[in-house]
Amino acid sequence: MKSTMKSAIFWVMALLIMSLTVDGNAQSKAEVKEAIENSSENFVRWFNNGHVDSLMTSYSEDACLLTLGCGKEYIRGYFESQVKIYKFKELRIISVNVSKTIAVEKGHWVVELQNGQEFEGEYLTEWKRFGKKWLIVNDISNMVR
Repeated sequence: MKSTMKSAIFWVMALLIMSLTVDGNAQSKAEVKEAIENSSENFVRWFNNGHVDSLMTSYSEDACLLTLGCGKEYIRGYFESQVKIYKFKELRIISVNVSKTIAVEKGHWVVELQNGQEFEGEYLTEWKRFGKKWLIVNDISNMVR
């Protein structure tokens, strides 16, 4: 009887400790990758339609377009100028590496200028989890052709 009672107490304590240490907002890597893929699809649609306000929902307040500038207002102004110059033909994710609260997306893009000329490049996007939402904190891109 005493060993059964000790065993029950042990399991109750173990479950209590586990419930206190488990992250209630945790997501599987597959869920994070799916969220980022959905965000990329939205990004292309919103950018190509000039919906800069919608684009901004993916960025944290202090996000940076590395080598260009930081902050949502800077990023908003940058996108407002860019949506008039080109449209995305492709935004393809190559890989997504996920840790507990950080994810890094690597991808390839192709854009088309109004005159039909195409350019392509690669990008890296750092995502950070804020509560249950993943937001972009850093973005860098380069042209390869």
